[in-house]
Amino acid sequence: MDKKGLVCRRDDLYFSRPYYFIFSDKTVLGPWVTIDTPQRLGSLRETKYHTLSSTISWGSYTLMLDTLRLEFGLRSIKEKIWQCEFMNAEHLALVILQRQRKISR
Repeated sequence: MDKKGLVCRRDDLYFSRPYYFIFSDKTVLGPWVTIDTPQRLGSLRETKYHTLSSTISWGSYTLMLDTLRLEFGLRSIKEKIWQCEFMNAEHLALVILQRQRKISR
């Protein structure tokens, strides 16, 4: 997952703002960068992630690698679900920068 980015949208809402995650050096930067909460890449919280053959997990998040479905919750109770797609980290950084510029105008 290193050097990859994810853009995720809620599965259970008609309209969902994108949430972004960046994976680098066995850590995930996040949890969110949305149009409503602009952040600099350097100020995002870093969390170590763990990989298994079919999942990646960090904190209370689990990403299913076969479907790119991101679940949030503890044990068997899933509180929120997102559908994700991959973006390379460089492209993701540009998207975040463009959104920050829109907000600061």
